[in-house]
Amino acid sequence: MHRWAPSQRGEHAREIFSSSDAYKTLERFSKTLPDSLVDSSRRPTYQVQISLDAIEFLAGEVKNSSTSVAHRGVARIEGRWISTLGPCVEFFLKQYIAEEPHTIETMILFERIAEILPTFAMYPITAMDSDAATIKLKSSAPWLPRLLAICYVKAIEAQHSSWMSWTAALCNLKSFGAQAVVQNLVKDPGVDLDIKKLASLGVKHIRTMSRQLQTMGWRDLDIASLALNITIPDPQISQNRRNTFHFLFLLNGGVSALVDLLRNLTCRRKVRQRFQDGPDAIQSLLGFTNNIMQLLHDFIFAKAWVSEAMDEGILQTMFRAALFFSEVDEDNELLEEYMGHCTLWLKRIAAYLMYPSVLHRFSKGSRRIEELELTELLQGKQAEEFLGLWRSLQERGAKMEDLFRWVNDVSAMNCEAGECPLKAEKYDPEQPRRLRLVRCSGCELAVYCSRECAKKTWPDHRDNCRLVAPYLERKAPPPSFFDMNFIRTFIAAFIKMPIHMGDETDLIQIVQSSLDSKRCILLCNFGDPDFDPLSFHTWRFERPDAISNETGIQRADASSSLRAYCDKAGENDLIIASLFPMPGCSEELWPIIEVFNPLSSQEGSKQG
Repeated sequence: MHRWAPSQRGEHAREIFSSSDAYKTLERFSKTLPDSLVDSSRRPTYQVQISLDAIEFLAGEVKNSSTSVAHRGVARIEGRWISTLGPCVEFFLKQYIAEEPHTIETMILFERIAEILPTFAMYPITAMDSDAATIKLKSSAPWLPRLLAICYVKAIEAQHSSWMSWTAALCNLKSFGAQAVVQNLVKDPGVDLDIKKLASLGVKHIRTMSRQLQTMGWRDLDIASLALNITIPDPQISQNRRNTFHFLFLLNGGVSALVDLLRNLTCRRKVRQRFQDGPDAIQSLLGFTNNIMQLLHDFIFAKAWVSEAMDEGILQTMFRAALFFSEVDEDNELLEEYMGHCTLWLKRIAAYLMYPSVLHRFSKGSRRIEELELTELLQGKQAEEFLGLWRSLQERGAKMEDLFRWVNDVSAMNCEAGECPLKAEKYDPEQPRRLRLVRCSGCELAVYCSRECAKKTWPDHRDNCRLVAPYLERKAPPPSFFDMNFIRTFIAAFIKMPIHMGDETDLIQIVQSSLDSKRCILLCNFGDPDFDPLSFHTWRFERPDAISNETGIQRADASSSLRAYCDKAGENDLIIASLFPMPGCSEELWPIIEVFNPLSSQEGSKQG
């Protein structure tokens, strides 16, 4: 398709609008646009060119707000003009978006419509708040949300050299102060986009940006940052849709894509040199980096993803990026924001540091950072909190490695056999025992230090095993014996140094079950125990729905009964609530509230 020079387009457009019936002419061309699109050659005709040039001219006039044509254009947008253009756009979507492969003519036409429509759609509503503007826009032009969403998806799918210009066409609404409107439209559940496809495209979009960093100008970063936000579902949409997107995004390699983008943006010399040509460039670079760090914190919420991020080198990348920003950010405002994101990330790691897989990766990354002397190089007031948290985490990690070895050594003390010979032996830390525990194959609950102990206990265990086994066929098994004991022992040993290292609202992240488990262990209240063997008491909770609300649990006031348990507990007690039914228990009798009193050498009884 031949694209006219700007002067030619302007002449034809002015010719159309020079007459008193300019809008009738525009409406006539708009009505004939569908017929023009289905000619035998399947290529836009002269009439299509005239129509688009006329629309483009009017869009420019509206944007400039300098002529009477512009004011008349604004008035027409909310009326008949929108209704006449709508069918043309819908036809275009059906005929051309579905065309594979896309021809150059289609791409050019697609690009021009993408550039024109946002200008018309946003101009009348820039003074309104984003929610009201979204509602107004959807009611006046119901086809526009669909068009914006498809334009964005196709811009990523096409892998064409002009993909950034397409994205810019959709994101240029930033100049109107209406970018929130576009985000609301694209993220709207009413926009018919497959959530699985959108998640995979989001990862693809991030990887594309990562590859093109060396060719981007610093102004492109603002566009890319906004486009990155458009990819991600808004927190206000349905919880189920957002959770599904998060899971599929991570499953498609979202963790490695984000970390790789952060590393390429801040640690690659050629890329950094491109963005050091002025304060505006530095501001764009820092803003984009903070955007990535926010996404990393919001998305990576489970132990497996935290481990993957550390495998991808998130720890070293955080330090290197901080060093770079400390050199180039003179005002230190965005650097302070970046260090705040890094601090949140360390707290996220701390929440899962009790797990051997996370602990191993953190220790490995920590040693590498010390070898590179990155902590010594990072100085300044903005980094004080981050470095203090980092050193605290290092100390805690070293102690937890010792604890991990201790739990592994003393695990034989929990053998189900009442007359286990190892229980009579006094534990000697100088001569640790390396035992492989044996689990009952029927119920997977009873654990033994040897097959001999399992055989001796079988006559007593048989009836209980047969009672519990059918239940386990319908329900997932509880956490492994080792996981439960490791978590409990960890809490008892290190409760003096709360691992959340933050607000009380972080408590829900302190103790969680392993990924292959359906039980979730929640720390509700704690005292100040010593490092002694645990003894505990268990109550059956009367109301199964009382503490099932996560928000309520975070506030630690989910129910008066649970608060009563916390209030009655001694200062050395540790209360833990299990949020899922225990195997063998009726569902009416859960959750289970457990109170640990590590200072007590004898088990007693308390009444809830």
